[in-house]
Amino acid sequence: MRENAKKLGLTLGALILAVLLVGTAVLAPCLVSAEDGGDSRLIKDPSVIRIEDLGGGKLVAPSYSLPPIEGDILFEQPPTAPDDPGWIYASYWSDNCFPSLCMDDFWGLTEDISDIHWYGMSLSTSSEDCDPTGMEFEITFYQDSGGSPGAPVATFCNVIPTVNYCYLWAGIFSVYRFDVARLKTPVSLTKGWVSIQGIGSPNDCHFAWLNSPTGNKNAVPLAGAENLAFTLTGVPPPNVKYLHSTGGLLNLTEPIGTQWHELWPIFCREYHLSSWEDNGDGVLSPCDQIDMYEKPDGEVRWYHVENVTITLFVTEYTGGESMYIELEGGYDPHILTAPNCTLWHEIYPVLCREYHFVGWDDHCAPGLSPCDSILLENKRTGEMDVWHVEDVATDIVVTIKPPPVGGEAYPVTKISVSAPWIAMAVVVAGGISWYVLRRRRAQS
Repeated sequence: MRENAKKLGLTLGALILAVLLVGTAVLAPCLVSAEDGGDSRLIKDPSVIRIEDLGGGKLVAPSYSLPPIEGDILFEQPPTAPDDPGWIYASYWSDNCFPSLCMDDFWGLTEDISDIHWYGMSLSTSSEDCDPTGMEFEITFYQDSGGSPGAPVATFCNVIPTVNYCYLWAGIFSVYRFDVARLKTPVSLTKGWVSIQGIGSPNDCHFAWLNSPTGNKNAVPLAGAENLAFTLTGVPPPNVKYLHSTGGLLNLTEPIGTQWHELWPIFCREYHLSSWEDNGDGVLSPCDQIDMYEKPDGEVRWYHVENVTITLFVTEYTGGESMYIELEGGYDPHILTAPNCTLWHEIYPVLCREYHFVGWDDHCAPGLSPCDSILLENKRTGEMDVWHVEDVATDIVVTIKPPPVGGEAYPVTKISVSAPWIAMAVVVAGGISWYVLRRRRAQS
């Protein structure tokens, strides 16, 4: 049976690769707004999951116990039972060793995705149980495009989840639940797709994604035949924003009146910074309070500054792709004259990818500036590419401060202050008139 499972895995790996070589060409190369609507409701129980008419999925409640999951369950496709005779094949390779990549869709979410949990097996190349400790994954969320994967929204790289043992499938293979509590940033999708791929293991293990009896049988590249087992959970969103200065590198001692461009989560919104409360160090820095409004005439809102750093907008020389990358470790003006060996991570269009700054040709103004050429190494793949620097600017990461208890505060006008006193005067005057009239009637 193990030899058959191995052959099945290798066959599926080849099939997946062939499908992806064709299918990835239709993925749009830009980040989506992730505000794709939907009037669906929060799902807290797998028995109420809505099945779209895309394959005739059937609701099946699990007849076995699983480790508990914390948080609000937004969407759930539980794993197949350990002794379910109706499933000939239980799992599918989704691992870069073969290479192979599986993904499945979700819908009906009413909160941001903060956590993800998935079920599968950790196997050696000979399809035998393998210790899953330290396994690394890459997780990508996509927009839904008419029932197929659309534009990538967010990618989480080098993820090492916690691992929970669940049961022994068919008396042979160990099934685990892999948990990621608190993704680096929440994902705002009401419906979409998620791919999970094993990318490394200290024990040379490979990931096989377990199937599920619940869903719409729309998993890629197994459309019309399979569901994959995973759960999405959420907590109230932290309202994090990555903002890019439209004025390049700023004088951090004078941030009032500066203009900002949102990179994530909603690319392109523009803001005006209208006030600043310094934390005492004399420059715009973490723990400051600022207020901004969305241009041209949005509501003024208060924000807490989480980080201040430097961002490069660069374009690849060979492929022409562009991206915004942010300096790790916070604002450091010294890297502008010595950028080699620094670390950066991508903010847009794919949140998370990490790069090592390898080399630099200073073509124009002294220091790292537009027109320079830089050599970046993708830390996961090891690939190196030359990029053209289009812009060097200050960036801030902020969170929206909640309104005060009792609701939002609004400007106070003279009328609003005087109104209660005017009303009281009317009541008192009316009461005096009634009292005088009553005394006159009593005297007559």
